[in-house]
Amino acid sequence: MRIAPFTISLTLALAAPGVASALTATDWVQCVPAEVIPPFADASPPLPEGDDSTLVGAERAQYLDRNLTVFEGDVTLNRGKQWLATPRLVYDQAKDTYVADGEVRFQDPSIRFRAAHMEGEPGQDLTRLDDVTFQIIDLEGNGHASKVVMRGQKGTMRDALYSSCPPDHRQWSFRGNTIRINRDTGVGTVTNGALYLGRVPVFYLPWATFPIDERRRSGFLAPTLAVSGANGADVWVPYYLNLAPNYDATLSLRYLGSRGVMYGSEFRYLTENSNGIFEGNWLPNDDRLGRDRGFASLEHITRFSPYWQARADLNNVSDDRYFEDFGSSLTAASTRLLASSAGFYGRGKYWNASLSAQIWDLTDPLLDSSFEPFRRLPRVQFSWEQPVLGDWLVAGLKSEAVAFDHQVKADARRVDLRPYIQLPFEGASWYVRPELAYRFTAYSLDNSLKVNGDKTPIRSLPIASIDAGMFFERPVHWGGEDLIHTLEPRLFYLRVPGNNQTDLPILDTQELTFGYGQLFRSNRFTGADRQSEANQLTFAVTSRLMQTHSGRELVSATVAQALLFSPSRTALPGQVVGERDLSPLVVELAVNLNDRWTLTSAQHIDVDQGFTELSAFRLQYRFLEKGLANLSYRFRANELEQLDGSVLYPVSPSWRLVGRWNYSLRDNSTLEALGGFEWQSCCMAVRLMGRHFVRTIEGGASNEILLELELRGLGAFGRRTGSLLERAILGYDR
Repeated sequence: MRIAPFTISLTLALAAPGVASALTATDWVQCVPAEVIPPFADASPPLPEGDDSTLVGAERAQYLDRNLTVFEGDVTLNRGKQWLATPRLVYDQAKDTYVADGEVRFQDPSIRFRAAHMEGEPGQDLTRLDDVTFQIIDLEGNGHASKVVMRGQKGTMRDALYSSCPPDHRQWSFRGNTIRINRDTGVGTVTNGALYLGRVPVFYLPWATFPIDERRRSGFLAPTLAVSGANGADVWVPYYLNLAPNYDATLSLRYLGSRGVMYGSEFRYLTENSNGIFEGNWLPNDDRLGRDRGFASLEHITRFSPYWQARADLNNVSDDRYFEDFGSSLTAASTRLLASSAGFYGRGKYWNASLSAQIWDLTDPLLDSSFEPFRRLPRVQFSWEQPVLGDWLVAGLKSEAVAFDHQVKADARRVDLRPYIQLPFEGASWYVRPELAYRFTAYSLDNSLKVNGDKTPIRSLPIASIDAGMFFERPVHWGGEDLIHTLEPRLFYLRVPGNNQTDLPILDTQELTFGYGQLFRSNRFTGADRQSEANQLTFAVTSRLMQTHSGRELVSATVAQALLFSPSRTALPGQVVGERDLSPLVVELAVNLNDRWTLTSAQHIDVDQGFTELSAFRLQYRFLEKGLANLSYRFRANELEQLDGSVLYPVSPSWRLVGRWNYSLRDNSTLEALGGFEWQSCCMAVRLMGRHFVRTIEGGASNEILLELELRGLGAFGRRTGSLLERAILGYDR
C-alpha cells in the first residue's frame, strides 16, 4: 500500500488558500492555535530517515483467501513520518484495493485529519475519503469536506470549507462547492466559492483559480481602497502577468473619484547579466485639471564583468504638482528635484571609476527653471587608494571631470584633482592618522559665468590633517550588574590655508548641515566649487556604559567642539561669515537603562552668540504588552520647530488604539494627525484609520480614511496601513 501520494496531494489542496499568509506581516504568535485536531497521543514515532518501508500493525489479521486480508483492532500504518490509524482495514491484493471502515485518523508533519471512510486503489494512485475534517499544521488552518477524491496528480474536494478560526467561532471562512487541484500545473480551481465573514457571504466567486505551490501565475492581486478629500474614493485593482520565468508585469487600474481612471504598469526583468524594473502611471484628461498626467521610471543594471557594470535610474513626471496630488505624505509633496542618471561604473581592489550623466526635473511649483541644477553631461570620476609601504604609508587620488549644461544659464567645464598620502599608525586602543593632500581645481567657463573677467580660473591649495583617538575601559558594578565603562577621547586637527575663491562659480556646491560628523571632515561643502579654509582643532570625547555579558549599550554621551585658530573666510555668494573662535558645541546623549524607557538627545549650542542652533530629543516609553508612547521635539534655528507625539495603546489583547500628532510650532499648524484602531483575533484583523496631512508645498492639507481587512491564511484587503504606521509611530510592530 502507498499512502504518500494521497497525503501530499491533500495537504496541497487544503493549504492552497493560505499561500498568501506568508506575505502578511501581522504577528499572530499571541494567538492560541485553533487546533481542531490535536496531535494523536497514540501515534507511533516517525521511522528513521531513509527507511521507505510501510509497517502495518493490528490486533488481528485474517486471510480470507489468498488475495483478501482483513486487519482489525487498532489498525496502524507507518511510512516515514506518516501515521494512519483505523479500526478495520480490508485489502484485496487481486484488485489492488483497500477499504478502511470506521474513523480514519492520519497525521504527518504538515497535516492531521479525520475521515469517516477511506478507500483506494494504490495501483491507480486513487484515494477516496468521506466526511473529512482536517488541520493544517504550518498554517494553523482547518476545515472540512464532504468528499475528497485524489487520482494521481489531480484531486477534487466537495462541499469544502477552509478557515484559520476555531470551528465554534468562525469569524471568516472560505467555502466552495467544488475545489479541484492539479499538481502538474500547480493550479487549483474553485466553483461556486464564497468568502464568509461570520455567517454572512461577502464575496462570491462563481469560478476562480488559485496557486497551490510557489510557481508564479497570472491573476488578480488584492485590491486597495481609501477615501481622501483630494481625490475622493481611491480604488486600486492590480492584475499580475506571469509572462516568462525571467520577466513579469503588473497592470493596474486606479479609480480616483474626483479625477478619473489612472492606468498603471510595472515590468520586471532578469537576464544572466541584467535586471531592471519599469514603472509607469498615466491619467488621461484629469477631471480636475483637464490635462493628461503621468509618471515613468526605469531602474536598470547590466554587469559586464566582476569589475564593470552599467546602471540607469531614469525618471520623468508630467508636471510639478504630480507628487502633491498622487503622493501620500509631505515628503512626497516637498520633492523639489527629480533626478535621472545613467552611466558605467567600475570597481577594483584599490580603485573606483565611473562615466555618467545626470539631469534633473524641477518639481517645485514655486520655483522657475533658473533654479534647476546644472546637468552633468557627462561626469567622469576616478578614485584610487593603495598601501605603498606595507601598512605604514597609503597613497590615493580622488578626481572628477564634469561638463555642466543648463537650459537657462551658460555652460561650464571643471576638473578637480585631490592626491593624498596617509600614515596610519594604530594599536589595540589607539590610532593616529596623519594625512597630507593637495587640491587642484580648474574651470573653463562661458562668458556669462566668468567672475572678475576670468574664463579659466584655477584654485590650488594643500590640505593637512591629523586624526587621533584612544579607547579606555574599566569594569564597574552598578545596580547589581557587571558593566563596562568606556572613555573615548578624539582629536582632529585640520589646516587649509586661505585662498580667495570668489572668482569661482557655484555649479553644484552647497554647504553641509552642521553636525558631529562635520567636525571631522576636511571640507564643510559638497561639490568642488568651495574648499573651506581652516586652522582648527576639534576636541571630542565619548563615554559609554555597556552590559558585560551582552554588550548592550545602556548610556552613551558625546561632547565635541572645534577651536578655530583663525576664522574661515570661505563662503557661498551672499553668505555672511562671522568672526568666531569656537564652533557650535555638540552634545549628544542616548539612555537605555531598561527595556521600557529610551531617551535620545542632540544639542548644537553656539557658545559665541549664546543661542541654540539645534535642539532635538526623543523619549519613548514601552508599557503593557506591546504598548508604546513617543514624544519628540525638533528645533533648528530659522528653519523649524516641531512637536511630535504618537501612541500605540493596547486596550485589550484584541483591541489597540493608534494615534500621532505632528505639529509645527513655528507655523502654528498641524503637519500630520492620524488616529484609529486595530482589532485583532487569532484569525483576522481590522484596521481603520483617519488621517489629516499636509499635501502641498504651500501647506494645503488633505483628509483620508483607510480601511484594511486581514484574514490570516488568506491575505489582506484594502489600503495597506503597515508602512504608514511604521513611519508615523516609532517602534510600531504588528
